[in-house]
This record gives sequence, structure tokens and C-alpha cells, in this order.
Amino acid sequence: MRIKGIIATTHVDLQREKLALSALEGLVAQTNDRWIPLGMHHDPRIPPIGRVLRAELKQLDDGEWGVETESEIFEPGEAPAVDPSRKYRPNLRPNGDVGVVFDFAYRNAEDAADIAALSKLLNSKSKPRYEAKKAAEPITILTIAGGFVLGNITGGFFGQIGADAYEAAKEKLQSLLDRKRRVGSDTLLVYDWDVTKDGDVLKVKIVLTNPSASDIDWAFREGMHRLDEYLIEHFDALRSQGARELLVDFEHEKINLKFAINEDCLPLFPNDDETAKEMAPSEAK
Repeated sequence: MRIKGIIATTHVDLQREKLALSALEGLVAQTNDRWIPLGMHHDPRIPPIGRVLRAELKQLDDGEWGVETESEIFEPGEAPAVDPSRKYRPNLRPNGDVGVVFDFAYRNAEDAADIAALSKLLNSKSKPRYEAKKAAEPITILTIAGGFVLGNITGGFFGQIGADAYEAAKEKLQSLLDRKRRVGSDTLLVYDWDVTKDGDVLKVKIVLTNPSASDIDWAFREGMHRLDEYLIEHFDALRSQGARELLVDFEHEKINLKFAINEDCLPLFPNDDETAKEMAPSEAK
């Protein structure tokens, strides 16, 4: 099934933000250059339900501008069309760089000061980046993004910031997240790692939902090390199936492999919940 709709405009929105025309032009260019996974509610924990096929910049009746997209919704048992000229290519970060990405919930003076301090503690080569999410009630997400060589996520991270800075960074993270907790809404901490092997890259997103201080500490003291071991063993198999992105959930000191996204934006799921050594297309689940 295919659907069309306006996904962004230059109007002032409910968050009192106004996208520049140049931002819409960039969105159109990126969309028409590659497949874009179609998610729900900007929630990275939900597998894509389809993909965005194309985008067009249109002037609206009131003189403002909008981006109209055509999207394909995946149907059970129906394989999407394959176009060798287009693949899903996630935006990647250079190896060795760690930075902070934040959303609208953190656009206030107190959070801005803590995010700037966190970025400095992480020894980031780039400024913290704001990521606009246009939804009625977008989920709250704070992201730590970085690029690492396969097998060196933990070592690369601590090598970048140092053990002493990690303790201070952990306190800043917890302070930021605690201020966003509210009844009925999740606050996510996402580690967005671009993992490289011989020039090939797999994006790995690790999600912690409403994490405590011990959850954050376990993620680095134990979780990342175990994830490193898994990726060393399964990186080639994941890439041979076309996987471009892997979504992992850290919860209660356990690692749950949720799904991968392949080059055609199809979600792939583990065949075996215990070992998760193989991934299978969504229609097989």
C-alpha cells in the first residue's frame, strides 16, 4: 500500500519552531537519494512499518512551503520492490568521535548547560546537535553517538574520554534524564554506535528505557563488552543479509536483540530468542 502526505512545512508548529526552506530542501534531497525507513512516533524501539519512496517540495495555498512524501507500507508476505540504485544508508559518524544529540524536550537553559558540559566531558569534536521530531507528542530521547572499530566499543569510548571523565559524564547523563521523567511517558537514552570492520559499517543502536544510574553504569561496565563479543562473532553474518542497522535493548542487566533493518528498510528479527545468531525477514516472524 502507498500513501502520500505532507510531513514538514515552514509553518510555526506546536513546539513554536519554524523550519527553514533550506531545511526542507535538504530533507527532499536526502529522501530522494536513498530509502528512508518509515517508523512510528519517532520511537526507535518500533520496527519500520514501511519506507519513504520519494519527496517533493511544494508551495502551499497560504504561500508557505511543505514536503510531500510518498511512502510504501509493508504488507505481510509481500516483498517490496528492489532498486539496485537505492539503498538504506544511515548517516554515519567518524571513528573515534563521540557526541550528543538531543530533542525538543532538552531545549531549555538548564539542560543546554548540562548538555554542553556533557559534550566537553565526552571530548567531542563536534557541537551537540539538535534533532527536530515533528509529532503530536514526540518521545523524549537523549542520544550519545560515536564511531568505533569492531571489537573496540568499550575501549574506544573510555580511550576517548578517560575513566575519571566517565564518572562525571554519568552524573550529567542521570541528571538530564531524571528531569525528564513524567508519568505515562518514557524517557530514552540511546547509544548510537557506527561500528566499522575493514571499511564496512553497521549502525548499532542501544536503547535504555527510563534508565537508573546502575543501568547506565552496567551498560558500560558489562553490556558494551558483551555486545562487542556478539558483534565480533556475527558482524559478517548480519552484513551478508544486508543488515545496515541493529537495534539492541539493554534492560535489567540483560541484552535483547530486537531487530535489524536491511538495505531495503525491511525489519529482520532473530530466529532464536536465546542465541539470536541469525536474523529473518519480518514476514517470517
